[in-house]
Amino acid sequence: MGRTHAEAIRHLEDAELVAVAGGTRAPGLAADYGVALCADDAELLDRADLDAVVITTPQFAHARQALAAAERGKHIFVEKPMTTTVEDADATIEACARRGVALSVGYHQRFRDVPRAAREVVRAGEIGRVHTIQFSQVFVMYVDPAFGGDWS
Repeated sequence: MGRTHAEAIRHLEDAELVAVAGGTRAPGLAADYGVALCADDAELLDRADLDAVVITTPQFAHARQALAAAERGKHIFVEKPMTTTVEDADATIEACARRGVALSVGYHQRFRDVPRAAREVVRAGEIGRVHTIQFSQVFVMYVDPAFGGDWS
């Protein structure tokens, strides 16, 4: 997911990828995107030019990395699942609130146009009270960039 997010960041006007750290793919990612390669999480989080982090590591590392980012005042976008335990999730939420940093958990459907429109229809009460939702999706690769919305 690191490469997916790096590519998405390239298309955002108000964001810039400045560095990556961790994992066997990090050197290639840094080279491909022309950004700094940090030796570890601490080096990455200590960068003054870094306002936010995108955590795409394996699930077991999410809580430790998010807590470290929050303590350094970095805003956080963490891939799902946010953590592997409720206790870690609560600790992460509390640390972000205490430091005043934004915390967002990635879920790809959150940024697509169709689920956003469905949410608004439900919120507006246009279809009555919703008791149950059943969702089924077939994944197909589309060439049309509008398929996923604009990620902003």
